[in-house]
Amino acid sequence: MGEPEFSADCRDELAYRLRQQELIADFGLFVLKAAGIDEVMHEATRVAAFGMNVKLCKLLEYREETDDLLVRAGVGWRQGTIGVARLEANIGSPAGYAYRDQQAVLSNHLSSEDRFRTPRLLKAHGVRRALNVPVKYVDAPYGVLEVDSDNSGKFTTADIAFMQSIANTLSVAIERHADERELSLVREREALLAAEMRHRVKNILAVVSALISMTRREAVPNANAYADLLEGRIAALSSATDAGLGEDRDQANTEGIDPVDLSRRVLAPYGNRISVTGETRYISSDDATPLALVIHELATNSIKYGALSGAEGHVHLEWDTVDASARLQWIENDGPRIEKPPVSDGFGQRMINRMLRPIGATIERDWRESGLVAVVTLT
Repeated sequence: MGEPEFSADCRDELAYRLRQQELIADFGLFVLKAAGIDEVMHEATRVAAFGMNVKLCKLLEYREETDDLLVRAGVGWRQGTIGVARLEANIGSPAGYAYRDQQAVLSNHLSSEDRFRTPRLLKAHGVRRALNVPVKYVDAPYGVLEVDSDNSGKFTTADIAFMQSIANTLSVAIERHADERELSLVREREALLAAEMRHRVKNILAVVSALISMTRREAVPNANAYADLLEGRIAALSSATDAGLGEDRDQANTEGIDPVDLSRRVLAPYGNRISVTGETRYISSDDATPLALVIHELATNSIKYGALSGAEGHVHLEWDTVDASARLQWIENDGPRIEKPPVSDGFGQRMINRMLRPIGATIERDWRESGLVAVVTLT
Protein backbone atom coordinates (compact mmCIF):
# COMPACT_ATOMS: atom_id res chain seq x y z
CA MET A 1 0.00 0.00 0.00
CA GLY A 2 1.39 3.38 -1.01
CA GLU A 3 1.62 6.29 1.40
CA PRO A 4 -1.49 8.49 1.50
CA GLU A 5 -1.45 12.03 0.20
CA PHE A 6 -3.19 14.93 1.89
CA SER A 7 -6.17 14.36 -0.37
CA ALA A 8 -6.21 10.58 -0.11
CA ASP A 9 -9.32 8.56 0.63
CA CYS A 10 -10.04 8.25 4.37
CA ARG A 11 -10.16 4.47 4.12
CA ASP A 12 -6.64 4.41 2.66
CA GLU A 13 -5.45 6.71 5.41
CA LEU A 14 -6.98 4.50 8.13
CA ALA A 15 -5.46 1.31 6.70
CA TYR A 16 -2.09 3.02 6.41
CA ARG A 17 -2.14 4.18 10.04
CA LEU A 18 -3.33 0.78 11.31
CA ARG A 19 -0.42 -0.86 9.56
CA GLN A 20 1.95 1.58 11.24
CA GLN A 21 0.44 0.77 14.64
CA GLU A 22 0.96 -2.94 14.02
CA LEU A 23 4.59 -2.30 13.08
CA ILE A 24 5.14 -0.33 16.30
CA ALA A 25 3.74 -3.21 18.36
CA ASP A 26 5.81 -5.79 16.48
CA PHE A 27 8.96 -3.71 16.92
CA GLY A 28 8.35 -3.51 20.66
CA LEU A 29 8.21 -7.32 20.85
CA PHE A 30 11.36 -7.56 18.75
CA VAL A 31 13.22 -5.30 21.17
CA LEU A 32 12.24 -7.52 24.11
CA LYS A 33 13.68 -10.61 22.42
CA ALA A 34 16.72 -9.12 20.66
CA ALA A 35 20.16 -10.21 21.82
CA GLY A 36 22.18 -7.14 20.81
CA ILE A 37 21.72 -3.44 20.25
CA ASP A 38 23.09 -3.54 16.69
CA GLU A 39 20.26 -5.76 15.47
CA VAL A 40 17.74 -3.54 17.28
CA MET A 41 19.11 -0.46 15.52
CA HIS A 42 19.00 -2.17 12.13
CA GLU A 43 15.45 -3.41 12.74
CA ALA A 44 14.36 0.11 13.75
CA THR A 45 15.51 1.48 10.40
CA ARG A 46 13.94 -1.41 8.50
CA VAL A 47 10.58 -1.00 10.26
CA ALA A 48 10.62 2.77 9.84
CA ALA A 49 11.34 2.48 6.12
CA PHE A 50 8.68 -0.18 5.64
CA GLY A 51 6.09 1.74 7.68
CA MET A 52 6.74 4.92 5.72
CA ASN A 53 6.82 3.06 2.40
CA VAL A 54 10.29 4.35 1.49
CA LYS A 55 13.57 2.64 0.64
CA LEU A 56 15.94 4.77 2.68
CA CYS A 57 16.22 5.09 6.43
CA LYS A 58 19.15 5.69 8.77
CA LEU A 59 19.93 6.03 12.45
CA LEU A 60 22.43 8.78 13.19
CA GLU A 61 24.48 8.77 16.40
CA TYR A 62 25.97 11.99 17.75
CA ARG A 63 29.71 11.90 18.47
CA GLU A 64 30.88 14.56 20.87
CA GLU A 65 34.57 14.16 20.05
CA THR A 66 34.01 15.07 16.40
CA ASP A 67 30.74 17.00 16.80
CA ASP A 68 29.01 15.14 13.98
CA LEU A 69 26.33 12.54 13.32
CA LEU A 70 27.56 9.09 12.28
CA VAL A 71 25.37 6.74 10.22
CA ARG A 72 25.12 3.99 12.86
CA ALA A 73 22.56 1.78 11.09
CA GLY A 74 20.34 1.95 8.04
CA VAL A 75 18.67 0.35 5.04
CA GLY A 76 18.78 1.21 1.33
CA TRP A 77 22.14 2.97 1.39
CA ARG A 78 25.09 2.18 -0.84
CA GLN A 79 27.87 -0.06 0.43
CA GLY A 80 30.36 1.79 2.61
CA THR A 81 27.78 4.15 4.11
CA ILE A 82 26.90 2.41 7.39
CA GLY A 83 29.46 3.12 10.07
CA VAL A 84 31.40 5.49 7.80
CA ALA A 85 29.26 8.34 6.47
CA ARG A 86 28.66 11.31 8.73
CA LEU A 87 26.55 14.45 8.64
CA GLU A 88 26.94 17.85 10.22
CA ALA A 89 25.46 18.06 13.70
CA ASN A 90 24.53 21.70 13.28
CA ILE A 91 21.53 23.30 11.60
CA GLY A 92 23.30 22.94 8.25
CA SER A 93 21.52 19.59 7.66
CA PRO A 94 17.96 18.38 8.36
CA ALA A 95 19.28 15.74 10.77
CA GLY A 96 21.48 18.29 12.52
CA TYR A 97 18.52 20.65 12.74
CA ALA A 98 16.40 17.95 14.40
CA TYR A 99 19.25 17.01 16.77
CA ARG A 100 19.93 20.57 17.89
CA ASP A 101 16.26 21.54 18.19
CA GLN A 102 15.19 18.13 19.63
CA GLN A 103 12.05 18.37 17.56
CA ALA A 104 10.80 16.50 14.50
CA VAL A 105 11.79 18.09 11.20
CA LEU A 106 9.62 17.41 8.16
CA SER A 107 10.66 18.59 4.72
CA ASN A 108 8.85 17.52 1.58
CA HIS A 109 10.90 19.79 -0.68
CA LEU A 110 14.59 19.69 0.23
CA SER A 111 15.57 21.55 -2.93
CA SER A 112 13.70 24.66 -1.81
CA GLU A 113 14.56 24.53 1.91
CA ASP A 114 15.92 27.69 3.48
CA ARG A 115 16.38 26.21 6.97
CA PHE A 116 19.31 23.94 6.05
CA ARG A 117 21.35 22.51 3.20
CA THR A 118 20.81 19.11 1.63
CA PRO A 119 23.81 16.92 2.63
CA ARG A 120 25.91 15.34 -0.12
CA LEU A 121 24.91 11.88 1.09
CA LEU A 122 21.26 12.65 0.40
CA LYS A 123 22.01 14.27 -2.96
CA ALA A 124 24.05 11.23 -4.02
CA HIS A 125 21.00 9.04 -3.41
CA GLY A 126 18.58 11.41 -5.13
CA VAL A 127 16.70 12.22 -1.93
CA ARG A 128 13.96 14.82 -2.44
CA ARG A 129 12.23 14.76 0.96
CA ALA A 130 13.09 13.75 4.52
CA LEU A 131 11.54 13.29 7.94
CA ASN A 132 13.74 13.39 11.06
CA VAL A 133 12.84 12.65 14.69
CA PRO A 134 15.17 12.86 17.71
CA VAL A 135 16.35 9.79 19.59
CA LYS A 136 17.14 10.32 23.27
CA TYR A 137 19.36 8.53 25.74
CA VAL A 138 18.65 8.81 29.49
CA ASP A 139 16.89 12.15 29.01
CA ALA A 140 19.79 13.41 26.87
CA PRO A 141 20.11 13.63 23.06
CA TYR A 142 21.46 10.48 21.41
CA GLY A 143 20.92 11.10 17.73
CA VAL A 144 18.31 11.13 14.98
CA LEU A 145 16.14 8.60 13.14
CA GLU A 146 15.57 9.72 9.54
CA VAL A 147 13.56 8.41 6.61
CA ASP A 148 14.29 9.70 3.09
CA SER A 149 12.54 9.37 -0.22
CA ASP A 150 13.58 9.96 -3.81
CA ASN A 151 10.03 10.55 -5.09
CA SER A 152 7.80 13.58 -4.91
CA GLY A 153 5.22 12.22 -2.46
CA LYS A 154 4.45 13.83 0.87
CA PHE A 155 5.23 13.00 4.48
CA THR A 156 2.48 14.22 6.79
CA THR A 157 2.37 15.37 10.38
CA ALA A 158 0.67 12.07 11.24
CA ASP A 159 3.84 10.28 10.10
CA ILE A 160 5.76 12.06 12.83
CA ALA A 161 3.84 10.12 15.51
CA PHE A 162 4.79 6.80 13.90
CA MET A 163 8.46 7.75 13.54
CA GLN A 164 8.64 9.13 17.07
CA SER A 165 7.12 5.93 18.47
CA ILE A 166 9.84 3.89 16.78
CA ALA A 167 12.48 6.36 18.03
CA ASN A 168 11.13 6.23 21.60
CA THR A 169 11.16 2.43 21.66
CA LEU A 170 14.68 2.51 20.28
CA SER A 171 15.68 4.97 23.04
CA VAL A 172 14.50 2.51 25.69
CA ALA A 173 16.48 -0.28 24.01
CA ILE A 174 19.64 1.84 23.91
CA GLU A 175 19.29 2.73 27.60
CA ARG A 176 18.69 -0.92 28.51
CA HIS A 177 21.75 -1.98 26.52
CA ALA A 178 23.87 0.65 28.28
CA ASP A 179 22.66 -0.58 31.68
CA GLU A 180 23.38 -4.19 30.77
CA ARG A 181 26.82 -3.25 29.49
CA GLU A 182 27.61 -1.38 32.70
CA LEU A 183 26.44 -4.37 34.73
CA SER A 184 28.63 -6.64 32.61
CA LEU A 185 31.63 -4.37 33.19
CA VAL A 186 30.97 -4.40 36.92
CA ARG A 187 30.87 -8.19 36.90
CA GLU A 188 34.09 -8.32 34.90
CA ARG A 189 35.77 -5.98 37.39
CA GLU A 190 34.53 -8.08 40.30
CA ALA A 191 35.81 -11.26 38.65
CA LEU A 192 39.17 -9.60 38.01
CA LEU A 193 39.41 -8.38 41.60
CA ALA A 194 38.52 -11.84 42.87
CA ALA A 195 41.19 -13.40 40.66
CA GLU A 196 43.77 -10.89 41.85
CA MET A 197 42.78 -11.49 45.47
CA ARG A 198 43.20 -15.26 45.04
CA HIS A 199 46.53 -14.66 43.35
CA ARG A 200 47.70 -12.34 46.12
CA VAL A 201 46.66 -14.70 48.91
CA LYS A 202 48.56 -17.54 47.24
CA ASN A 203 51.57 -15.27 46.87
CA ILE A 204 51.48 -14.25 50.53
CA LEU A 205 51.32 -17.90 51.56
CA ALA A 206 54.25 -18.68 49.25
CA VAL A 207 56.27 -15.84 50.79
CA VAL A 208 55.44 -16.97 54.33
CA SER A 209 56.52 -20.50 53.46
CA ALA A 210 59.78 -19.18 51.98
CA LEU A 211 60.43 -17.03 55.05
CA ILE A 212 59.98 -20.04 57.30
CA SER A 213 62.51 -22.02 55.23
CA MET A 214 64.99 -19.12 55.20
CA THR A 215 64.62 -18.61 58.94
CA ARG A 216 65.11 -22.31 59.69
CA ARG A 217 68.43 -22.26 57.85
CA GLU A 218 69.66 -19.05 59.46
CA ALA A 219 68.48 -19.39 63.08
CA VAL A 220 70.60 -20.96 65.81
CA PRO A 221 69.30 -24.32 67.07
CA ASN A 222 67.11 -22.61 69.63
CA ALA A 223 63.33 -22.53 69.49
CA ASN A 224 63.08 -19.04 70.95
CA ALA A 225 65.66 -17.58 68.55
CA TYR A 226 63.89 -19.24 65.63
CA ALA A 227 60.51 -17.87 66.75
CA ASP A 228 61.87 -14.35 67.33
CA LEU A 229 63.54 -14.21 63.92
CA LEU A 230 60.46 -15.55 62.17
CA GLU A 231 58.17 -13.17 64.07
CA GLY A 232 60.31 -10.22 62.98
CA ARG A 233 60.13 -11.22 59.35
CA ILE A 234 56.38 -11.75 59.46
CA ALA A 235 56.04 -8.28 61.00
CA ALA A 236 58.18 -6.85 58.20
CA LEU A 237 55.99 -8.63 55.66
CA SER A 238 52.92 -7.04 57.26
CA SER A 239 54.52 -3.60 57.06
CA ALA A 240 55.48 -4.19 53.44
CA THR A 241 51.91 -5.22 52.64
CA ASP A 242 50.60 -2.01 54.21
CA ALA A 243 52.99 0.01 52.05
CA GLY A 244 51.99 -1.95 48.97
CA LEU A 245 48.29 -1.38 49.57
CA GLY A 246 48.69 2.32 50.17
CA GLU A 247 47.58 2.20 53.83
CA ASP A 248 50.89 3.48 55.23
CA ARG A 249 51.61 7.09 54.22
CA ASP A 250 54.13 7.99 56.96
CA GLN A 251 56.89 8.59 54.44
CA ALA A 252 54.88 11.08 52.40
CA ASN A 253 56.15 14.66 52.47
CA THR A 254 55.88 17.84 50.47
CA GLU A 255 58.32 16.47 47.88
CA GLY A 256 56.56 13.17 47.41
CA ILE A 257 57.74 9.65 48.23
CA ASP A 258 61.28 8.30 47.99
CA PRO A 259 61.04 5.12 45.87
CA VAL A 260 64.36 3.84 47.26
CA ASP A 261 63.04 3.95 50.84
CA LEU A 262 59.74 2.47 49.69
CA SER A 263 61.61 -0.41 48.01
CA ARG A 264 63.56 -1.17 51.18
CA ARG A 265 60.37 -1.28 53.23
CA VAL A 266 58.57 -3.56 50.80
CA LEU A 267 61.58 -5.90 50.55
CA ALA A 268 62.49 -5.91 54.26
CA PRO A 269 61.06 -9.43 54.84
CA TYR A 270 63.71 -10.93 52.55
CA GLY A 271 66.64 -9.73 54.62
CA ASN A 272 70.02 -9.77 52.84
CA ARG A 273 68.68 -11.89 49.97
CA ILE A 274 67.66 -8.64 48.24
CA SER A 275 69.85 -5.52 48.28
CA VAL A 276 68.55 -2.04 47.42
CA THR A 277 70.91 0.72 46.29
CA GLY A 278 70.97 3.98 44.32
CA GLU A 279 68.95 7.16 44.40
CA THR A 280 66.43 8.87 42.16
CA ARG A 281 63.74 11.53 42.11
CA TYR A 282 60.74 11.40 44.40
CA ILE A 283 57.45 10.06 43.04
CA SER A 284 53.83 11.00 43.79
CA SER A 285 51.79 9.14 46.39
CA ASP A 286 49.44 8.03 43.60
CA ASP A 287 52.35 6.27 41.86
CA ALA A 288 53.71 4.78 45.09
CA THR A 289 50.98 2.19 45.62
CA PRO A 290 51.21 0.56 42.16
CA LEU A 291 55.03 0.66 42.38
CA ALA A 292 55.03 -1.06 45.79
CA LEU A 293 52.71 -3.76 44.45
CA VAL A 294 54.96 -4.27 41.42
CA ILE A 295 58.08 -4.65 43.59
CA HIS A 296 56.22 -7.06 45.86
CA GLU A 297 55.09 -9.06 42.81
CA LEU A 298 58.65 -9.23 41.42
CA ALA A 299 59.88 -10.57 44.75
CA THR A 300 57.05 -13.09 44.97
CA ASN A 301 57.72 -14.37 41.45
CA SER A 302 61.40 -14.70 42.34
CA ILE A 303 60.45 -16.74 45.44
CA LYS A 304 58.28 -19.04 43.32
CA TYR A 305 60.33 -19.38 40.14
CA GLY A 306 63.48 -17.25 40.17
CA ALA A 307 66.66 -16.60 42.11
CA LEU A 308 65.02 -16.62 45.54
CA SER A 309 63.61 -20.11 44.98
CA GLY A 310 67.10 -21.53 45.69
CA ALA A 311 69.33 -21.25 48.74
CA GLU A 312 72.12 -19.31 47.00
CA GLY A 313 70.14 -16.94 44.82
CA HIS A 314 69.98 -13.24 45.46
CA VAL A 315 68.53 -10.09 43.90
CA HIS A 316 69.96 -6.61 43.48
CA LEU A 317 67.58 -3.67 43.04
CA GLU A 318 69.17 -0.44 41.85
CA TRP A 319 67.57 2.97 41.37
CA ASP A 320 68.83 5.77 39.12
CA THR A 321 67.52 8.62 36.97
CA VAL A 322 67.53 8.62 33.17
CA ASP A 323 66.24 11.67 31.27
CA ALA A 324 64.27 12.84 34.32
CA SER A 325 62.60 9.41 34.59
CA ALA A 326 63.01 7.25 37.70
CA ARG A 327 64.42 3.86 36.70
CA LEU A 328 64.40 0.63 38.69
CA GLN A 329 66.68 -2.26 37.69
CA TRP A 330 65.76 -5.65 39.15
CA ILE A 331 68.69 -8.07 38.70
CA GLU A 332 68.48 -11.75 39.76
CA ASN A 333 71.55 -13.97 40.09
CA ASP A 334 72.56 -17.48 41.17
CA GLY A 335 69.09 -18.92 40.87
CA PRO A 336 67.90 -21.77 38.64
CA ARG A 337 69.40 -21.48 35.17
CA ILE A 338 66.98 -20.02 32.62
CA GLU A 339 67.12 -22.07 29.42
CA LYS A 340 64.68 -19.88 27.48
CA PRO A 341 62.14 -17.10 28.11
CA PRO A 342 58.57 -18.07 29.07
CA VAL A 343 56.35 -18.85 26.11
CA SER A 344 53.63 -16.55 27.43
CA ASP A 345 53.06 -14.10 30.25
CA GLY A 346 51.73 -15.60 33.46
CA PHE A 347 49.08 -13.97 35.63
CA GLY A 348 51.74 -12.24 37.74
CA GLN A 349 53.40 -10.65 34.72
CA ARG A 350 50.07 -9.52 33.30
CA MET A 351 49.13 -8.01 36.65
CA ILE A 352 52.43 -6.08 36.78
CA ASN A 353 51.77 -4.71 33.28
CA ARG A 354 48.24 -3.73 34.28
CA MET A 355 49.41 -1.91 37.43
CA LEU A 356 52.10 0.05 35.60
CA ARG A 357 49.99 1.16 32.64
CA PRO A 358 47.74 3.70 34.48
CA ILE A 359 50.74 5.56 35.94
CA GLY A 360 52.53 5.82 32.59
CA ALA A 361 55.29 3.38 33.59
CA THR A 362 56.83 0.62 31.48
CA ILE A 363 58.67 -2.62 32.16
CA GLU A 364 61.20 -4.47 30.03
CA ARG A 365 62.19 -8.04 30.86
CA ASP A 366 65.44 -9.74 29.86
CA TRP A 367 65.48 -13.47 30.60
CA ARG A 368 69.19 -14.15 30.97
CA GLU A 369 70.65 -17.54 31.85
CA SER A 370 71.81 -16.15 35.20
CA GLY A 371 68.36 -14.81 36.03
CA LEU A 372 65.71 -12.24 35.20
CA VAL A 373 66.69 -8.62 34.63
CA ALA A 374 63.68 -6.29 34.70
CA VAL A 375 63.79 -2.55 34.09
CA VAL A 376 60.88 -0.40 35.26
CA THR A 377 60.78 3.22 34.08
CA LEU A 378 58.51 5.85 35.63
CA THR A 379 58.22 8.90 33.40
